[in-house]
Amino acid sequence: MKKFFGVLFTFIAISSFAFAQNEVRPMLSTGSTALLFEFSGLANIGAGNFEGGIGGKYYLNPNLALRGGLQFLNVTQSAPNDNLPDDEVSATGFGLTAALEYHLRTGRVSPYLGGGISFTNISTDETQQVAGGKVTRSNAINGVNIGGDSYNAGSTIGVFGSLGVEFFLYKELSLGAEYRLGFSSTSQADEEVSQGNVTQTTKGGSISKIGLDSQGFITLAVYF
Repeated sequence: MKKFFGVLFTFIAISSFAFAQNEVRPMLSTGSTALLFEFSGLANIGAGNFEGGIGGKYYLNPNLALRGGLQFLNVTQSAPNDNLPDDEVSATGFGLTAALEYHLRTGRVSPYLGGGISFTNISTDETQQVAGGKVTRSNAINGVNIGGDSYNAGSTIGVFGSLGVEFFLYKELSLGAEYRLGFSSTSQADEEVSQGNVTQTTKGGSISKIGLDSQGFITLAVYF
């Protein structure tokens, strides 16, 4: 956390010096909107290996804003299999977040508190070519590994509280850092293995994280 905010504060200090002669006073009011580009600061988004996302923000009043975000991933890896067609493994997923921000003060530097909910869903597919035909596996219970990253199929619901600060480089452009604490519950998808006309299904279980998850994020906002 210290490293995360240290990077942001260093950037703010440099930017403040660079723009010292051009005082920035953002004019935020009811109805102000922004397009958001979110990047994970210290680690992957815990619920599903997403690296940031895109979203929007709408101000209900000068101090209170409603924020939404969307994440998406699709990754595929293939491997040669002697004289047979290539084996293939893939993961597809999406995520949604909704949150409220309460800004403690307005101006060029605006600290805020907030909270929100998140939902993610990931599915995986594997195709293996064998002498007796093709074997397909959907939503492997033990997950899949693609390029060194692990992906587990299922749906995750989470809630979080947040602490952040937003710094305006210009009236229409800001950079923010946010630290989140929350917990989540995951429902694993059922695994299906098929070969020819035979399909075997293994029921997925559930995973609940009772402890707190901590995550850091950096957000670029474009106001219009």
